Amino acid sequence: MKILHVIAYLSADGAYGGPASVALAQARGLAAHHDVTLVAGGDGSWRPEPDDQFEYVPVRSWRPSRSFGALFSPAMSREVMRRAAASDVVHVHMARDFAVGITARRLAGTQRPYVIQAHGMLNSVGGRALALYDRFVTRPVLERASSALVLTDRDARAIARISPGLRRAQIGNGVAVQGAAEHTAEDRPEVLFLARIHPRKHVERFIDMAKLLRDADVGCECVVVGPDGGDLDMVKAAIRAGAPIRYDGAIEPGSVLRRLRQAQVLVLPSHDDQFPMVVLEALSVGTPVVVDSTSGLVGRLSGSAGARVVDQAPGDYAEAVTDLLQDRAKATDAAVELAEREFSIEAVVEALEHEYAQAIGGDAP
Repeated sequence: MKILHVIAYLSADGAYGGPASVALAQARGLAAHHDVTLVAGGDGSWRPEPDDQFEYVPVRSWRPSRSFGALFSPAMSREVMRRAAASDVVHVHMARDFAVGITARRLAGTQRPYVIQAHGMLNSVGGRALALYDRFVTRPVLERASSALVLTDRDARAIARISPGLRRAQIGNGVAVQGAAEHTAEDRPEVLFLARIHPRKHVERFIDMAKLLRDADVGCECVVVGPDGGDLDMVKAAIRAGAPIRYDGAIEPGSVLRRLRQAQVLVLPSHDDQFPMVVLEALSVGTPVVVDSTSGLVGRLSGSAGARVVDQAPGDYAEAVTDLLQDRAKATDAAVELAEREFSIEAVVEALEHEYAQAIGGDAP
């Protein structure tokens, strides 16, 4: 199949977060068997990995404010419409922004089959502006789509609220399992927060956890990595005040796996994060994870020696990290096994092939 993927934003600092990671993982997995093109807005800083097999088409987009909802890109609409005409199916990574929204609205006026995947970004409700956007952009796009790919039941309900008749297919995120790094017992263990530093990621819990680990003399190093999403000033203020953490800045998406491989534990204290890709990526390189009990991954992670699910208290995070560091080899092996069992990119590719075939009107390969 000739498959066209469309996403709003790619950048070297990974500012668009999980949806960008998902789109890239899907493009890489599909490109092993299909002709895949990825059209992406952005600031022009992102570059493919040397072994990427998909065609990458960057288009300039403008981000006049910190919010991605204000993104717009006339070039994206032109490029996608031109390439869609030569594609069998289009996969739109949909959000309420003007870059992808206007592009998808134009696509809805053609006969080209397409599916949409919103990554939970259509879940919010309320406000006149949002209602108008959905009426004139989101709803027409959904009503013409072949299907909506959803992660969770909540995502499915949000889609049904906008377009009740649209078929919904639940497809998880996936990763290619990389295998674990070798750490020696003499290595000073690193505990890592890697995410956009946004209020909903609750980096303050990580900071408070780091203080407890220091007071308990656990002997680990706590490091924050990620682009600013509104709370970076708080992180820097905490460091100036003596918090036992280090801020290593933002990194490009292509460096995420290498950075995760250096850590002994990933801590993601974000609230209500439904399917965080960084957790899957950590497990794929053998880095055990600690997540909040509101995460959508709780059912898949619970019971594994490579993961801990905790409540929101910093003491719970500190206890979980200490526990995982007690037997690093066991936790590492369990993390890789968990990634292989629950988050295989091969299973995701098969599910996508089925949805694309349904959209085209044929049988899955």
